[in-house]
Amino acid sequence: MGGIGKTELARQFGWQQWREKAYPGGICWLNVAESDGGFIGTSILDFARVHLKLTLPDKGELDVKICYCWQNWLAGNVLIIFDDVRDYQQIRDYLPPQEDKRFHVLITTRKEYLSATIATFRVEVLKEKDALDLLRSYLVDNRIDTQIEAAKLLCQDLGYLPLALELVARLLVRRQDWKISKIRQKLAEKGLDEPILDKNPKFHGEMTAERGLKAAFNLSWEELHSEPEAQILALYLSLFALAPFPKGMILDLFPDEDGDTVEEWLTDSLVHLSLVQDNRDGWYEIHPLLRRYFRDKLEASPHAEPAKRRYCGIMAKKIGRNAI
Repeated sequence: MGGIGKTELARQFGWQQWREKAYPGGICWLNVAESDGGFIGTSILDFARVHLKLTLPDKGELDVKICYCWQNWLAGNVLIIFDDVRDYQQIRDYLPPQEDKRFHVLITTRKEYLSATIATFRVEVLKEKDALDLLRSYLVDNRIDTQIEAAKLLCQDLGYLPLALELVARLLVRRQDWKISKIRQKLAEKGLDEPILDKNPKFHGEMTAERGLKAAFNLSWEELHSEPEAQILALYLSLFALAPFPKGMILDLFPDEDGDTVEEWLTDSLVHLSLVQDNRDGWYEIHPLLRRYFRDKLEASPHAEPAKRRYCGIMAKKIGRNAI
C-alpha cells in the first residue's frame, strides 16, 4: 500500500550495499512510476555513459543499445533497482539478461503480483515499538516518553504506517508547544483531510516520499477508475469494523452477484492493489487509514444509504443466528 515505506527501505538497502561494496559492478536506481519505457531505457543508457564510462554505439534502436550495456557492463555483481513499478510491462523489455547471474534486480511495487518469475516480499506496517522509535528519531527532547500513552494511541490511530508517522513527527518538530493529544484530536476531526498528513514542500523537501498520505492513496484508487464495481466494493467494506472480516460477509454484501465475480473484484483488484489485505484462510482486513479514506468516499457518494442498509441487514441476520 502507499506510504508503507517501500522506496525508503529500498534506498536504505541500496546505500548499505554500496557502503559494504557488495556490488562492485555498480548499483543503478531507476524511477519507474508513470514513466514510459523510453524514459526507463534512456535512464539505463545515461547511467552507463556517466557512471560506467561506456561509449555506446551511435546506430541501432534503444533495445540494441541497452543490450550493448548489459554485455559490456563492469565486472562483478550488479544491483538494478526499479522503484515504484505499476505494471510488469513497464520494465519487461529493460530487465538484464536472466542467464547472467551477476545481475541482481530489486523491484518496489504496490501490486501483490507482478510476475510468476519474481520472488515477492511483503512490507508490513511497523510494530508499536518501531513506530515509537520512529517518532523518537525526530523528537529528541523526550516528548514521546513523557506522553507515552498518548503516543501509543497516536501510533494506533495512524495504523503504524511509516509515512503518516513521519509527517506527524515532522509537524511536532515545528510545533514545540503542541501536545500529542492535540494531534489526535485534529486527526479525529478531519481524518485524511487534515493538513498534518499533507506533504508540505516548505519543510519536507528531504523526504523520500513524493506525496502526502491522501495523494498516495489516490494513486491506487485512480488505478481502479476502469473497475467501478471494485471501487463500490471498497466503499461497502469501509462499513466493517477495524478487525478482520470473513469472505462470507463480503459476498453477502452483493447477494445478486455471482460469488466468483465478487471474489474477482476483491482479489484481483483490491488485494492486488494492496487496498485490502488478505490474511489467508478466508479472512481480510483494511488498514485503518485506508478504511477512513474509503468511508469518506462512501459518504460523498450515492452508494452511502444502500450500503448501510445492506450492511445492517447482514449484521441483523448474524445477530439473529447467534441468538438462536
